[in-house]
Amino acid sequence: LGMERPKRLSFEALKPGGYGAGEAPTLSDVMAKAEAYVMSDNPHDLEEGWVVVMKNGLRLKVKTEVYHMIHGWWSGNISVKTLRPLFEDARIANVSWETLRMCLVGRWRGRRPEQIYDELRCLHGLLRRFHGVCVDAARSTLRETRGWRLERLAELGSAGKVVEYIRNQRGWFEEIPDEVDLESLPVTFDALHYDEVWNMIHAWWSNRISVKTMLPLLEDARINQVPFESIRECLCGPCATEKRNQNADALKALLDQLRPIYEECKKDARQALRETRNQSLKELKNHSMAKVFQVLRGRRGWVDAIPEDVDVDALEISSEAVRFLFLPRAERAERELQGILDAAALEHLETKPLRAVLMCLEVLPKKATLKDLEADLQKPIAEELLPLISAKGGTVAQDAGARLQAVLRQREEAK
Repeated sequence: LGMERPKRLSFEALKPGGYGAGEAPTLSDVMAKAEAYVMSDNPHDLEEGWVVVMKNGLRLKVKTEVYHMIHGWWSGNISVKTLRPLFEDARIANVSWETLRMCLVGRWRGRRPEQIYDELRCLHGLLRRFHGVCVDAARSTLRETRGWRLERLAELGSAGKVVEYIRNQRGWFEEIPDEVDLESLPVTFDALHYDEVWNMIHAWWSNRISVKTMLPLLEDARINQVPFESIRECLCGPCATEKRNQNADALKALLDQLRPIYEECKKDARQALRETRNQSLKELKNHSMAKVFQVLRGRRGWVDAIPEDVDVDALEISSEAVRFLFLPRAERAERELQGILDAAALEHLETKPLRAVLMCLEVLPKKATLKDLEADLQKPIAEELLPLISAKGGTVAQDAGARLQAVLRQREEAK
């Protein structure tokens, strides 16, 4: 890493303790020491590791776990997974940023090490804000469900999943003891199932903007309270490309359009429960909301009717039930929005060349490439048209013809 050469130590100096007189450490002892190594706040004291000389003369390098973390960043591997130790690994969590900067930059001065350090610190700041909102939401749920039995937490969906993990770890199956201070209770990445949360964001970052990838922003309690600006920052980061900014804009537009639809579906489900509260599930088996009733009533054992003491207006409408109503409506709205965006993107192209592309698309075989399409057209494809018709690997998107046809239909209707 460009720091001082590691000190040469004898086996005696490496002894972590507990050996008998004259007993040399084993390889597993050295590996345990490498795992337990805690970094000080002096960058010149960073231990890279040790070379172990076996009795047969074989030399093995044993790197400290802390060195692996820092070397991963130095190699450009900056992600949520590699930044996680800075939040909860005691071996490195208390090291100052100035020390980390010295370790990353070292003797190599130049744009790349400095840029890596800037990206590392920026992403850490974004995640700290994002993580803080998730932790606050988890603690709020812990307070609200303090007296609940463990099996009841399933009603809360993703939020219950977090609380269930925390309580299982501590054996709080009946309720959370009164003496426990929830404000100081640690909420770890594992409790938040943070890999799942980040996978949601990574899907948007990887250009997968759709109803299904956007749905957690409406129904997942681990993420639906996070301000969209924090999500935009995570999406775009310090070195955002134009495509990342477009993804953030598309996600925001889709969210703004679908949030009212989601709320409308919840209202419709509640209204249907009011109107049918005295009917049995058998009578409602052909109802348009039969699947919704199965989730909301069937799982509570309300087979014949909803009990009179149940306030339907205060009943929790689960995301699983809402999804039966929401997905068909949302996909229809998404197609309408996609048509508007496509028409806006192609407004500067004349109709005649678009018709020519559509005719070629209709006769192209499946899995045809953009080169095949250009060969049929006998000219290059317009740059504005590429995002609409291209797919991964330079192939033609399966829905390219349908989307282009929708744009042409809109132009005909506008005449």
